[in-house]
Amino acid sequence: MKRTWAAASLTALTLSLVLAGCGSNEKTEDSMVKKVVVHTTVTPGGQFPDYLDITLDDVPRTKMRAEDFSMKGHATNWMDPSLHDFEAGFSKVESKGTLVRLYFDGFKDKYFYVEDWEVQNHADESLSFDSSKIDKVETPVADDFSHHTTEDGEVFNYWLYQRPDVGEPLPLVVVFHGYGDTHNILACRTSVAWAEPKWQKEHPCYVLSPTIADSDYNSYTTRKPIYDAIHEKIGQMIKQGMIDSKRVYVMGNSFGGLAVTEYLQDYPDDAAGAMALCSALNYSPGVTNDLSGIKRIPMRLFAAEHDGTIPSGETKKLCQKLTDLGALDVEMKIYSDEEMNAAGAENDNHSTFSYHHVEMAVMEDSANLEWMFAQVKR
Repeated sequence: MKRTWAAASLTALTLSLVLAGCGSNEKTEDSMVKKVVVHTTVTPGGQFPDYLDITLDDVPRTKMRAEDFSMKGHATNWMDPSLHDFEAGFSKVESKGTLVRLYFDGFKDKYFYVEDWEVQNHADESLSFDSSKIDKVETPVADDFSHHTTEDGEVFNYWLYQRPDVGEPLPLVVVFHGYGDTHNILACRTSVAWAEPKWQKEHPCYVLSPTIADSDYNSYTTRKPIYDAIHEKIGQMIKQGMIDSKRVYVMGNSFGGLAVTEYLQDYPDDAAGAMALCSALNYSPGVTNDLSGIKRIPMRLFAAEHDGTIPSGETKKLCQKLTDLGALDVEMKIYSDEEMNAAGAENDNHSTFSYHHVEMAVMEDSANLEWMFAQVKR
């Protein structure tokens, strides 16, 4: 089953607006705008819009100036469904005939949290429009993932990046997202980084990103069937000659870091290496009671010293327990405030870029990615 994030984003972010008739006001009816394509990028901090491609039904009557356009709208935030207002401006506009490209000048909210917006042209009202005009959302790399689900549509939903042009077994990276980040492909580069052209040129691989509903993430009982399904999928891909069985890697952040530990304990023979970021082990304290089954797996553990969501002490305890068991290759990196600030994070637990987002530092350091791909199961 193929479904791009463009379609998924359109459904998630605009369906409620269309049903509500948000485009029924007089301003929208008089608009020259026929359709809009939103171009976004998954940056270290998440998905953000770069520019809008606007198709008009006629050549504009007035000169196009970026300063005449402004945007306002509503967005939610991670684990916070309440709406807040946002505004955005534009730095440049390009036009040719009935095609207009409008470049954003900064955008503070992650786009997949945006619920609705309106662009106003203060010089020509016919060039104003709202988000009901969205035809699609295009996000390079993220759009190359295809969506799949089990037949019942409940146990196992996942996104898969694959290289159709490679006929030999390739490494596989399994990426677990955090709690509340079911839009994990767009949430951050923990998934997307492995599929980016530069990485794929040097390290062609598959990327499997399970999409786990919050209700399924709540307990090991509901997480376990997902782990079983992932293990089964890996086995199928190995049998089909797609996956190199000696080069399967597992990583995740926050609740995904907890999932890494649980998955490795359930299926220690699957992984050649693993990375666990800001692991939410405090939500399942028993997970570290017996780590003997995974002490042979090379692991890198990461956390921000002053993570206000998951205490860095959880990562430190995991590292100590593995070390006490005689783990041969486990190392930990605790990022200082200065290092997190340099990565673009902020010392504010309610910020879009809080210190909990240690992936902003981890995924931008190619040495971490290179380390994992150097691991080969023996």
